[in-house]
Amino acid sequence: DNCTVNPVVAFVSDVSDGQSCPETITRTYSVTDDCGNSINVTQSIIVNDVTNPTASNPTTINIECIGDVPTPDVTVVTDEADNCTVNPVVAFVSDVSDGLTCPETITRTYSVTDDCGNTINVMQSIIVNDVTNPTASNPVAINVQCIGDVPAPDVSVVTDEADNCTASPVVAFVSDVSNGQTCPEVITRTYSVTDDCGNSINLTQTITVNDDTNPTASDPAAVYVSCLSDVPPVDVSVVTDEADNCTAIPNVTFLNEQVTGQVCDDQLITRSYSVTDDCGNSITVEHEIHVEASYASIDAGADLEVCEGTSVTLTAGNPNAANISWTAPVQDNVAFVPPVGTNVYTVTADVCQGQCVTSDDVEVLVHPNPIVAFSVDDPLGCIDHEVTFTNSSTGTISGISYWTLGDGSEFQTDGNTSLSYTYTTPGLYDVTLEVVSQHGCSSILTYTDYIDVTPLPIADFSFSPENMSIEDNEISFLNQSINAQSYQWYFEPLGSQSTDVDPVVHFPYEPNQSQEVTLYAISYGGCQDSITKTILTIDDPLFYIPNTFTPNNDEYNNTFKPVIAAGIDLTDYRLTIFNRWGELLFESSDYQTGWDGTYNDVMVEDATYIWRLEFGASRNDTRVIEVGHVNLIR
Repeated sequence: DNCTVNPVVAFVSDVSDGQSCPETITRTYSVTDDCGNSINVTQSIIVNDVTNPTASNPTTINIECIGDVPTPDVTVVTDEADNCTVNPVVAFVSDVSDGLTCPETITRTYSVTDDCGNTINVMQSIIVNDVTNPTASNPVAINVQCIGDVPAPDVSVVTDEADNCTASPVVAFVSDVSNGQTCPEVITRTYSVTDDCGNSINLTQTITVNDDTNPTASDPAAVYVSCLSDVPPVDVSVVTDEADNCTAIPNVTFLNEQVTGQVCDDQLITRSYSVTDDCGNSITVEHEIHVEASYASIDAGADLEVCEGTSVTLTAGNPNAANISWTAPVQDNVAFVPPVGTNVYTVTADVCQGQCVTSDDVEVLVHPNPIVAFSVDDPLGCIDHEVTFTNSSTGTISGISYWTLGDGSEFQTDGNTSLSYTYTTPGLYDVTLEVVSQHGCSSILTYTDYIDVTPLPIADFSFSPENMSIEDNEISFLNQSINAQSYQWYFEPLGSQSTDVDPVVHFPYEPNQSQEVTLYAISYGGCQDSITKTILTIDDPLFYIPNTFTPNNDEYNNTFKPVIAAGIDLTDYRLTIFNRWGELLFESSDYQTGWDGTYNDVMVEDATYIWRLEFGASRNDTRVIEVGHVNLIR
């Protein structure tokens, strides 16, 4: 104000234009100075709601059938709100299907609107999906006899099919499955029940195929034959009218045969056949065969008694000219040799090819021939060899024995008596023994070259060298025996033996000893001769003289002396030692005493010394002198 420092501002009024969305309110203020001068000022307030209300989509609904879809209900929108409008208006807009089935989705739309017409849409999903299987009961089981009686599939056997949504579920045949067995065979027939959404169940119907009805057939007509050989073989075709309710051709099988009565005496053969269908149902039919046939007369002849190996001919009396046969090996009117002992042979006469049979026996007693056996105490010997023959034959106790000894001698003895005989000439002799039993049966046995009588051996030998020495003590022997097969040498006093023909023997050297050698020459007949010869020993001198010795008191090689082996007369022995100037340092006549390297009890110096050995040879007292050198080393 021009005068008033702080004019007064005051609210005057609010005036609405009466509209809405927007509504304009004019607000008036007055400004007055201290003098009451006053003006009005106005303020426009525009009220306009442009904010949409809010709300959530209703909860999704899941239902099985289209008839279960609920009617629209705005109360399913429960949280509608607005910034200005206290109660926004909820209204049903539409239902829109996705056009599908199982499931079908229906989108239901609601609008939410405030007082200013601000609006939103919320949507609720309604899912229609039938997931419940239909229902039905298994059809009633069926029992039939034959596989041909099984009925064709028929969906009308399912009578109570139902579904929660589908008015008429579809019944369809699925399959027939056999258990693969027979009698009974069980067929499982399956039907399906399906609703409009494809929910399906299977139902099973059991069809049992079991033939328990026996087949039918008549007993074959009876047959009459003259002989057993005329009886026809088993033949299932005699059953001609076999039939069955299911099996086209029942199986006819032979079971057994029962025989009553005897051949040639109203014999009845009853054959049983079975008639069986594929399920094992069976009946038995019987076929009668009547056999009519008589017996022939037969005589085997008188009993016989013969010796072993005798031919016998048996001829039967056969007045009816029947077919006849003997027990093996007999053939009528054909010679044969029966075995030892009591033999009973049977001749058989038959009619109807052996069906009606009569028989008779004959006894043939065959005495055994003696079994010849003999032995000798010694079949091999030298001249004037006495042999004892032992008769060990059997069947000769009451008989006679005949001996042939091979050198022209023959003897007769009673029973099993032994025989002694002396052979005086060398040679090989056959021996024959014939024995005759008390029944007059005889046997003979010959041993070829059985007795061997050999000449006496003569023993002889030579040897080389003729004398043995220490250097030559291996002796070779030359056997000069005759009529000998084996040899036995004895070497004394060596104590050894040999069976070589020409042995070579190494004898140990024994001075002044001789060796006795004995040779036994033995013939293959066991006869022997012997000869003994002496081998003389020649004693040659044998000794060894070392060329060095070491007298250093170490217990080894401390003295010098010859090592004498043989051929030296130890009572005629002398060893002397000289130095190089010929001075005598040592002298001994005892072969066991050696030089110890001293002279007058003083050890000489290391040097070479001269030794002289003198002795008499023990073989012939020849004087032997040996000279040499020896080295003394300490």
